[in-house]
Amino acid sequence: MRFFDPIHLLWLLLLVPVIVFFYLLKLKRREMVVSSTLLWSHLVKDVQANAPFQKLKRNLLLLLQLLIAFLAIFALARPAYFANSLGGSNVVVILDGSASMQSRDAEGTRFAAAKARALRMVSDMRGDDRMMVLLATSRTHRLTGFTTDRGELRQALSRAEARDTTTNLRDAVLLAVSAGGQQQGSRIYVLSDGSFPDMDEVDTRGAEIEFVKFGTRQENLGIVAMDVRRSFQEEGGYQLFVAVRNYSPTAKRCNLEFYRDDALIDVRPLELPPANRDTGFAEKAEVFKNLPETNGVLRARLDSKDDLPADDEAYAQLSSRRELRVLLVTDGDVYLTKALNLDPRLQLSETTPAAYTGQGDFDVVIFENVGPKKVGSGNHLYINCGGPTAPVDIKGRITDATILDWERTHPAMRYVKLSQLHLPEALTATKKPWALQLAEHEGGVAVAVGEKGGVKSAYVGFPLLRTDFPLRVAFPIFFNNLVQWLAARPGGGEGMQLLAGQTAPIQVPAGVTAATVQAPSGEKYSVKPEGRMVYFSETEQRGIYRITGNRLRQEFAVNLLSRDESATAPRDKIQFGRRPVLAGSGTTRTAREIWRGLLMLALLVLAVEWWVYHRRI
Repeated sequence: MRFFDPIHLLWLLLLVPVIVFFYLLKLKRREMVVSSTLLWSHLVKDVQANAPFQKLKRNLLLLLQLLIAFLAIFALARPAYFANSLGGSNVVVILDGSASMQSRDAEGTRFAAAKARALRMVSDMRGDDRMMVLLATSRTHRLTGFTTDRGELRQALSRAEARDTTTNLRDAVLLAVSAGGQQQGSRIYVLSDGSFPDMDEVDTRGAEIEFVKFGTRQENLGIVAMDVRRSFQEEGGYQLFVAVRNYSPTAKRCNLEFYRDDALIDVRPLELPPANRDTGFAEKAEVFKNLPETNGVLRARLDSKDDLPADDEAYAQLSSRRELRVLLVTDGDVYLTKALNLDPRLQLSETTPAAYTGQGDFDVVIFENVGPKKVGSGNHLYINCGGPTAPVDIKGRITDATILDWERTHPAMRYVKLSQLHLPEALTATKKPWALQLAEHEGGVAVAVGEKGGVKSAYVGFPLLRTDFPLRVAFPIFFNNLVQWLAARPGGGEGMQLLAGQTAPIQVPAGVTAATVQAPSGEKYSVKPEGRMVYFSETEQRGIYRITGNRLRQEFAVNLLSRDESATAPRDKIQFGRRPVLAGSGTTRTAREIWRGLLMLALLVLAVEWWVYHRRI
């Protein structure tokens, strides 16, 4: 305890002796002769108590008056005690709910420890304090708004769960700052292990931010990459690629197990050296070939004991492949012809633009350099041209263009890199409202896809033979991806693989008005198609998701596969632009004054003293 105005305690040296002195004074009385003292016994006692220099006897009034004096003077000295505090009247608590917070290097998990710390912060709230709780996963979940209700805050924290996703702390911090982080008396607490990239573009000036670190070590071995693709070799089938990384400071031995529909089909022993500053993290890749082209679920599993189980398994959904009939309308392109013929199940036919009159009975029709005036049945790919079903409106041409950026997650862009692809010539175009842009250059859309009226279409806005694209490894992969995406039938069970937190675009057959998605946990979600598409965003749990409906049964896989989340070493600071935020305890000690309570107690004792005095009269 401390006093903010201790000088007022000197009043005790003056006031206490004065009170006692008055009880020692001898009262002057006029003498009277009475016949008997029997009726005046209380006056005799009073005379004896006030005899000068007589030892004081017990007197309740004296004790009460001294207590009143002590309480009043202590209140003037402004006594205070130090206690845990939130450090502000408006507090935002950001809980990191990403995969790395599931690490078991504490009692329970890091996330459980963070929840317990948040609950203690709720207990430290003063009467007028307000708190908001946010959960940061791949997106920001607002668990509560600003509230003084401790019960509501505790219930929200008890329901919070960590997810199998990366950490999008940027959006959570921006929401916290905009919700009150720059108001007077506001403070933002980030409860995390720091397993996320620095946020150089986030401006937190004016906001009081404290980082509370959880975790003590990095003892983890995880699957950081997994993909499955169809083989272009004659034997066909699938190829499965898995990469495993050791983040631990010690060498690790474990088994990498492969399952197909929960049946063990292969085991690969792995030996990985320790991670260190000189060599970095040790990573090893395994390829499993010649998987049969039948429907099923592939699962890779690490048989290891480490702190983080969320990255020990990964999934892929396989589907049987049907033969495709493709028509190439071109004046001649040997590179494109060879690229398409690499797929043994693709039946390729060729014709010239002059000979094309809208022939049907093809799954995909490819137009190169010359667009048709009318099209037949099937889905369409436009290369360096447009047409009636094209997903873009062509505006003109541009020279010396470069691919600026491209989509990485769309099925048409899997395994495709367009970096440093120079285009001596390209079309300028804008995408139509129903289309999706997959790549861009200085003149606008470079690659786009879309669907309208049950017809899929794709667009590549540059001449292939005037670039070095046909000489790149990505060239046959890119056009095979496009053809497979164009020919995919809604609800046909084609596999899709997403990272946890990504939105799943699911194409459904015409006429489907409702569907159900079942998560790996068994929880079911009712979804309503928008046209022939379902956009499902509740994918923050790894595993196999199943969507069912009328004439619809489809599966897709969701994985973590994040090197940032698997690197579970807790950080001592996080970075916001040029502003580092060091890890703290999350506890602020503040002085709480009690003079109001002392004054109220003094008034209560004064009332008791008044009552005792009047009873004695």
